[in-house]
Amino acid sequence: MSKIYAILTVFFLTANIFGLFSQADKGEVRLALTGDITANQYASFKPAVQLNVRSTLRNADNLMNRYDPNPVFSPVLTPDPDIETFTSTSIKNYLEQTGFTINASSTSPVLNVLVQQYEINFLSGNGWTGTVKMTFGLVGSGQYALYSYTSRGFYKMQGDPKNFKEAAEAINRAFFDCLSKVDWSTVAGLSKKTGTETASDNKTIADANIPGNDTQQEQDIPVDSRSDIDVDIPMSYEENKNTFAVIIGNENYVNEIQVKYAKNDAKTFYEYVIKTLGVPEGNVHYAENATFGKMLGEIDWINNVARVYEGMAKLIFYYAGHGMPDESSRSAYLLPVDGEASNIRTAIKVEDLYAALSEYPVLQATVFLDACFSGGARDGTLTSGRGVKIEPKISEPPGNLVVFSAASGDETAHPYEEKQHGLFSYYLMKKLKETKGEVTYEELDKYLTTKVSQQSVVAGKEQNPTIKAGSSVQATCGSWKLK
Repeated sequence: MSKIYAILTVFFLTANIFGLFSQADKGEVRLALTGDITANQYASFKPAVQLNVRSTLRNADNLMNRYDPNPVFSPVLTPDPDIETFTSTSIKNYLEQTGFTINASSTSPVLNVLVQQYEINFLSGNGWTGTVKMTFGLVGSGQYALYSYTSRGFYKMQGDPKNFKEAAEAINRAFFDCLSKVDWSTVAGLSKKTGTETASDNKTIADANIPGNDTQQEQDIPVDSRSDIDVDIPMSYEENKNTFAVIIGNENYVNEIQVKYAKNDAKTFYEYVIKTLGVPEGNVHYAENATFGKMLGEIDWINNVARVYEGMAKLIFYYAGHGMPDESSRSAYLLPVDGEASNIRTAIKVEDLYAALSEYPVLQATVFLDACFSGGARDGTLTSGRGVKIEPKISEPPGNLVVFSAASGDETAHPYEEKQHGLFSYYLMKKLKETKGEVTYEELDKYLTTKVSQQSVVAGKEQNPTIKAGSSVQATCGSWKLK
């Protein structure tokens, strides 16, 4: 089988227009930054950043993903080009041309760039395509997240499978398209706050209307408060493409008391799912203050994912908010923000959630419930509770389903005031941080049981988390991991 070799060429940029400065010979793809740049566009901001570029692409990945010239042969490009070096040099030159100062000071905000996709395809009848995906995150002093955006660049052109100059143009223009979609004016405006960010500054930035991704799933969701689990979240270099998650944080109820810190819980768990567990942004549905219709829609979505992936998907369902019992049947329900504790028709039956997650074969399904189902709440009782707690009847999970619950029996799921999170959620994410996501379910169960029970007793309350597994996986789920 013939082989084609890619030679990485970094062009140093000295003009406002960047182009392919030489022909790409057959079998050789030259990487360059190709496109128009307005010189000193952001110079008035006097922006200064440190630059940190990392890539999830490793030796097993090839710049050319698929090559199909009708098909005569199917070569791959080796060795894997040094994408981090090329990206770092190119972005540095790009920013300096537009008015940024790079690595000016150790107190400057850090611009983190994660390269997640960088490939050329040739498919018969479609021609050359270049695709680039990078996540850009600006982090201030104290690890405050100032800006985050996941950008995808794409370029397609009809062409000749033997013309590698066209291949080079496709990937180079996709790279420039990726850079061009970032809101550099916002990055420049935020980066001029060199070394001065405080918690108050971060709150102002989080509340501002900062341009970002068009979908909520591809944004870093600001956390309203910062505890130790909200900063320095470990980053995974592996992408778990077959893992899908629904994350719901219900805090501001229309007819019931608020669930303190539920939004903080959901926001931070979202970051751990994306960053630590390596789940692609498009595989995660995030909702805060979800209505009855919204919750049903998200359950339907993850059920459909299980159906079409035909046994190859891993599912995660996380919920922080009110739970409630049906006083007559003692069945457990999740309460949407527009629901009423006195009317079970406005709530989601937990058994129905379990059924949706286990209707179709999956590799594994995991539920995290930071809620209690006794009629109690983090700060009081539900309106229908009358001050009397009910021990709910929780069905055993079916199929390949494992459920971690915040509390047992008629206990209440309490807040952890010092950390501004739910007690259960705080220790769940604490363990994910300590282990970088490499924790077995058996280890996680023991940790949560010990830590939550101890802290609740110290606070003069009692809360004991539980884990339940479907009968078919009770003997094996202890070795499962979320990653």
